[in-house]
Amino acid sequence: MKIFTLSRICFSLASLVRIAILILILELAFCTIAIAQQQGRGFQLATATRHPQQITVDGSDINKWGGNMVRYPIYLTNDPNLTNWINRIKTLLTTTEPKGMIVAITFLWPDRSVPGSEIHDVNQFVSDWGALATSLKKYKNVWYDLSNEPVNLNWEEIALNAAQRIRSIDSVHPIIYANPGAIIGNVDKNYHPIPGISNQVLEVHFYDWNEMQFVNNVYYGTGDFTRKNLFSLLSKVSSTAKKYGIPGYVGEIAILNTNPSAAAFLRDATRFSSVLNLNLTIHAFRESSIWDYEQNP
Repeated sequence: MKIFTLSRICFSLASLVRIAILILILELAFCTIAIAQQQGRGFQLATATRHPQQITVDGSDINKWGGNMVRYPIYLTNDPNLTNWINRIKTLLTTTEPKGMIVAITFLWPDRSVPGSEIHDVNQFVSDWGALATSLKKYKNVWYDLSNEPVNLNWEEIALNAAQRIRSIDSVHPIIYANPGAIIGNVDKNYHPIPGISNQVLEVHFYDWNEMQFVNNVYYGTGDFTRKNLFSLLSKVSSTAKKYGIPGYVGEIAILNTNPSAAAFLRDATRFSSVLNLNLTIHAFRESSIWDYEQNP
């Protein structure tokens, strides 16, 4: 972790936000509930913009700061060779496995020619998950996050086929399943697990407050963007997960680091997730300066 001195700290708004969020990260180290229950806390890694070897450093740094989980996105449009991605994941696992860290693997861009979340070749998508399960089933702490913010109209059918392929190879590791779009919304009314598939995890992404999260002049704690409403939204996820007897997982949550209320928002989201026994990965670690929560090198 970087050591800050008074001579180096610039007391600009952005710097104060970053320092406050560093304090938030340190708090994770003392979250005894998370440690006792292996409750996931961490970040999504920036695999599209980071050198593969640097990703292992990122994973190690997250652990040093108290995190025990990373979300690893695969961008097949950037590199269509799945074997390359498997080798990168294995390299990361050499760092995370000895530390007991969870690695949730997802297809952020599942198509080899068109960027985005849409799955164009279902058979290839199912085959790719079979290859991942075959290569990674021997590791302890791998989670299979089927697809990032799925948009296909027949997503439930696609997810079932992919999950069945995984379970034909690996009957142990968790399979993460999200509704289309993945936002919380009416998850308590609309979500149901994949039928016939064991050991599932309910996933949402917290982008329900875009009017606040992606601007600098609308603040957490004003209007409808209150602590009470934040807890209520996360409670929907927790209660739905409990309803089905499966873990809940907030796979992404973000806010511009230049928003003056960023630190308070992420601090409350992390604390509420602990209270509600939800796994959480913040978007994103060392990806872009707009999410520069952890002081990019």
